Amino acid sequence: MRFDSWTADGCFFIRGEFVSEHGDVKIGPRYQGPFDELEMVEDTVWYNYIPKKLHPDELAIMCFMIFFPWVGKKVEFPEPVSSEVLEAINHPTFHRFKGDIEVLNLAEVDPQPLSDADSIQPHDVVISFGGGVDSSALHALFPEATLVHEINVAEEEERVENHRVIVAMNRHHSRKGTPVQWIQTNARYLSKPQGVTNWLCPLIPALLVACDQGKKAVFTGSNIGTMFLKNGKIYSPGHQMKNPAREIMSRHTVPIVQASAHISVATAYRLCNEEGIIPDVVFCEAGKEKGPCSKCMKCMRRELVYRALVHKYPDRYDLKALPLNMDLFLEKYNVDWALKRFHHESNSPYTHNFVVARDLMGDDYPLELFPICSQAPPSSFMFARPEEGDALFPDSTHEFILSKIHERIRPMTKKEQITFRNWRA
Repeated sequence: MRFDSWTADGCFFIRGEFVSEHGDVKIGPRYQGPFDELEMVEDTVWYNYIPKKLHPDELAIMCFMIFFPWVGKKVEFPEPVSSEVLEAINHPTFHRFKGDIEVLNLAEVDPQPLSDADSIQPHDVVISFGGGVDSSALHALFPEATLVHEINVAEEEERVENHRVIVAMNRHHSRKGTPVQWIQTNARYLSKPQGVTNWLCPLIPALLVACDQGKKAVFTGSNIGTMFLKNGKIYSPGHQMKNPAREIMSRHTVPIVQASAHISVATAYRLCNEEGIIPDVVFCEAGKEKGPCSKCMKCMRRELVYRALVHKYPDRYDLKALPLNMDLFLEKYNVDWALKRFHHESNSPYTHNFVVARDLMGDDYPLELFPICSQAPPSSFMFARPEEGDALFPDSTHEFILSKIHERIRPMTKKEQITFRNWRA
């Protein structure tokens, strides 16, 4: 594949030219489980943000990640790159799909310098901001950090300020002076079916801003269910799992930290509530003005946990603050489908969310949903942070970042750690 990049009309473009002699393919595997095959329908990605400075190795790794499904045996990047890029794209995590890849424009280029930040402070951070409860909790913890939101469109839109996430970001800026940036891109329209070509691609807008503005880290929103509980199914030591693709991206840009991956949705709600930003949490974009739809299974899970917090602590939480139609509850959702979708034997039962609500609501927990979590252990550990969580943070974040998390979230008790580590839906 032959890559080119340029700027025009306020946008930054990257083209991945299909070259049959390079062994390129029109249909190839998405770099994200289940590694389904994607057909290439567009060869040019654009971002309506123009970085003023981008190291050739940074650009090369972004090119490779975006067009990964269709890269063949040879690549030529927009600018000559260092041997570190050759080593990176031939890492075993990629080699198992692609085999050996030759870089046609290697040169004696100084590689991207290693990040040598002794101590990272909140203002040194960019948060890849989806607007949901996880990334909103990161904003609640670190309002000084820059928020960058990716807007996925087929063609650039003149007006996006009415999008619920953008409205929320502008409120955060007005309230706390938080720097905000939203970037439109067609990155999810390159393939058929549409979607991300690589799980790291949604981070590229935040990485572009971080690299361009000299920031020292990018934080992503995630939660304990994803990192440690396999979406509610069983405990997994996520802090010990190697993630070579993320490490490669971090090495050639800035460190990527899954900074909320050790806290639960319930704890994330607590942090947002303490900062008064529950009305600005946007966990679904299928509704009016790209806001929550009050119909889907994600809306149901998020609403259930929040209603449970209101039930337990009515003096702290305002039911009407959540940006959903709160006049009705289960009547809005397909409960029969939920019982099938979140059965404990499914691949992603999200049982931990239902258990938190069960334990907060007690006898008032909806009986219709009780089969989903009747067999699960108690959930008090969801309101604390595990010992494993600290391992997600590089040493450079301990003084000003991790210390603040420790101040705001209590550690698990020994009994909670045992329950956590023996979790099984």
